[in-house]
Amino acid sequence: MSPIYSQYMLLVIGYPGNGKTTLASSICYENALEGYRYLYVSFYGDELYKSRAKRRPG
Repeated sequence: MSPIYSQYMLLVIGYPGNGKTTLASSICYENALEGYRYLYVSFYGDELYKSRAKRRPG
């Protein structure tokens, strides 16, 4: 796997359940094994997520 250099940004988008988190985690893990650093940022701001979060017990 080729490294993603600091002057680049990789944006992974798609529908829920399509494997975005798995893909991003795999990319970060493989690059970390090669000695590269990474920054994983996740945003949850849509109304659907907010409404689901309010209904969760606990």
